[in-house]
Amino acid sequence: MKNNSGFTLVEVLVVVIIISILVSLAVISGRGQIGKARVEQGVRQLYADLLSARMGAMNRGRFQFLVVNAALQRYEIWEDTDPAPFGDEQQTAADTRLVQTTMNDLITVVTGTATVTFDTRGLVSPIGTLRIGDGGFNPRVDCITISTTRIRLGRYVGGACVS
Repeated sequence: MKNNSGFTLVEVLVVVIIISILVSLAVISGRGQIGKARVEQGVRQLYADLLSARMGAMNRGRFQFLVVNAALQRYEIWEDTDPAPFGDEQQTAADTRLVQTTMNDLITVVTGTATVTFDTRGLVSPIGTLRIGDGGFNPRVDCITISTTRIRLGRYVGGACVS
C-alpha cells in the first residue's frame, strides 16, 4: 500500500482561489480607507494652516490672507507686507507668500469668498464654509466653517457643515 502524503492539484487550486479573493477584498477596502484618510488629512492641514494664519496675524500685527484657488486645487497664505512696514490691509502679489499647498482633492468654497482675511486681532472676514471633496469615501471631517471668531471642523451633511 502506498502512502500519498501531499496535496492534490484541486486542493492547491481551491486554496489559491480563496487567498486571491481575500486579497482582492483587502485591496478594495484599503483603497477606501486610504482615500478617507487622505481627505481627513487635507482638511486637518487646512484647519491647522487657518489657525496658524490667525495666530500669525495677531503675533506680527499684520493682516494675513488665505486664498483658495479651487481650479488648481490649492490654497495659499499671504502676509500683508506691502507697502512696508505694516501693509495696506489688502492682499496683492507684492505681499509675502507664507504657505502654498496643493491638495489631492477638490477644495470647494461652499459659502463666502475664495479669500479669507485675518486682521491684527485675529478676527476673520468674510464668514463662510470650505469643503474638501470627499470622493465618496465618507470621511469623519470634510469641511471647515469659518466665522468671525471661530474656525470649526465638521462633516458636510445635507448642504451644511455640521460640527
